[in-house]
Amino acid sequence: MTLNESQLRSLLGDVLLPDGSGTLESSGAIQALEVTKKGCRVELLLPLVDPKARLDVETRCRELLKTNGVTVDMVVRFGAHKVPVPERKPIPGVSNLVAVASGKGGVGKSTISANLAVALSKLGARVGLLDADIYGPNVGVMFGVDAPPQVNDAQKIIPFEAHGIRLISMGMLVKQGQPVIWRGPMTHKVIQQFLFQVEWGELDYLVLDLPPGTGDIQLTLTQETPLSGAVLVTTPQKVATADARKGYEMFKEVGVPVLGIIENMSWYRCGKCDKKHELFGSGGAQRLAQELKCDLLAQLPLDPTIPSDLGKGVPYVTRFPESELAKTMSQLAVKLGSKLHALSLQRKQSGTFFPMEV
Repeated sequence: MTLNESQLRSLLGDVLLPDGSGTLESSGAIQALEVTKKGCRVELLLPLVDPKARLDVETRCRELLKTNGVTVDMVVRFGAHKVPVPERKPIPGVSNLVAVASGKGGVGKSTISANLAVALSKLGARVGLLDADIYGPNVGVMFGVDAPPQVNDAQKIIPFEAHGIRLISMGMLVKQGQPVIWRGPMTHKVIQQFLFQVEWGELDYLVLDLPPGTGDIQLTLTQETPLSGAVLVTTPQKVATADARKGYEMFKEVGVPVLGIIENMSWYRCGKCDKKHELFGSGGAQRLAQELKCDLLAQLPLDPTIPSDLGKGVPYVTRFPESELAKTMSQLAVKLGSKLHALSLQRKQSGTFFPMEV
């Protein structure tokens, strides 16, 4: 049987996405469709899902076409549709810029940024990581990179690639132990370089590890960059959630959607009794999420091996892929991907950009 492109699109269009959020047609998942001499060629871009779920949608498409006598050459990629952010200068090749923020230091934000980036990559997305903490850069250490980056013929910085992630950090530009003693204008300039003068290539997600607090760097980034959304990191204690609330208000003020809250160090699982111990209290992030009417995306356990592992240059989810933390991080990556996918559809369909409930 020979079908034209319109018939093929109609045939595939009603297939549900693996997360059930829509169909291939309504979500814009059909990126390319071409009739060939041997049958057809189909390119699909699907939201990030659990590997078991992703196989199901591809199998259904193949069987549907086969039932109708069509031989298919199918390419399926799992990543992200671009979230439209008008009136902000786009970063060439980057579909979504996602900020990971915290109201205060010491809550594990950079560790989460690094491991979230790797978790997204492991699900099939193309991911970059920008360490925007100019005064306390740690990303290079976590990925085992401490050499200065190269510059190409177009005078663009070439990001390092480690563990599947393209990354850049101020820590790669200064000698180890050397402090960065700069005023605001200098930090603003280097962050603009990291955003727009780095050869990021094609990325589904560029994870932006913000410095803690709501100061000059954070405000500049949230006001001037095409942020698709932000996530807030906190620990259960009241002092941490109080500062996370300030971060939420900052993003709300500048019209950046808060995709949800991540509670770090929620509990410690004892190796002897296998019980969960809530060392820093409980329910703090849950209460905050309820007050702010946003999602609690994940509660991550405290793993005592993380501090000693940070200097080994291998992100935790790569080093211990079967750990409780790694599995929770993978679930977090799926949720984040689904959030951004839904936000992309909402904005494209409604034409509404700021603010947007997610």
